Amino acid sequence: MTLDGSTAPICLFLRGGLGNQLLQFAYIHYLANASKRRYSLYYSQPLFDSIWSILRFNTVRKIVPLVGLAANFSKYDPTLQSVLRILPSISCLRLLTESGTVSEHIAVLDSQRTIPIFLGYFHRTECFSPSTHSFWLTIYEVFRATYPMTPCKTNNTAMHIRLGDYLNKKNSKIYSAVSINDQVCRCLSYRPRHIAAKKVDIFTDEPEFVAKQLESQYHPYINIRSPKDPIEDLITLASYRLIWASNSTYSLCAGRISSLIHNTQTLVLPPRWFVADPMNNIEMKKWQDLDFVSKLDPL
Repeated sequence: MTLDGSTAPICLFLRGGLGNQLLQFAYIHYLANASKRRYSLYYSQPLFDSIWSILRFNTVRKIVPLVGLAANFSKYDPTLQSVLRILPSISCLRLLTESGTVSEHIAVLDSQRTIPIFLGYFHRTECFSPSTHSFWLTIYEVFRATYPMTPCKTNNTAMHIRLGDYLNKKNSKIYSAVSINDQVCRCLSYRPRHIAAKKVDIFTDEPEFVAKQLESQYHPYINIRSPKDPIEDLITLASYRLIWASNSTYSLCAGRISSLIHNTQTLVLPPRWFVADPMNNIEMKKWQDLDFVSKLDPL
């Protein structure tokens, strides 16, 4: 692979689930728009095979539709760590992590002698900036073409309840987990008057668990949707005009797409993101400033 002065490669190691991976793509899109050069994006899927492809400079370019983004690559971490120890010895490669600043990343992209390799979750407001609007709209159209379906047309409120890895004891100590009953109570109390008579549609990866946790008094006012494919659920969630979010990037992605479709603020943030105050305050302040966020959980 050679740099011809017009286009240059960007290598991306995908991390986490669908929401995290979409943010990584959006961040690269933002950087490419801010940089002075044009790029070809090469991304890892599966990670183990692509590591060696990247190191040998013969990566096969991946083209949307981005099917199967919800894969979890954590099991390859030991291999990845071994590879990262090799990278510094290859002079034309530059590893960029989430600890770096935006200006540092753009400077590396503008360099004509470096192949940037991005590794990290990149939870940044730049992922949702105006320069990424075309990315999110393209993703929406590509996903709709991949999963032909009629968008949900309803005045109901949508609610995303994140569980899955929350049930892991390690994660439960890091992320703030508001009780399911409390989340539903807040959502029902907040709904605007014109949709107060409508039900709340709950999106979750653990519907049976949610149903068991909910007090019987809430059941007449909710619909718990059976989970389908993560991409199909994202498309459906994004069709709602009001989304009550959990502390999940999946919620943020749905809110961003919904706001562009409906041209309005669509997302209500959860009361907390992390358990620890310093980390939580930084994260919440960051997301509160997004232009598609209606407000923080007001109750």
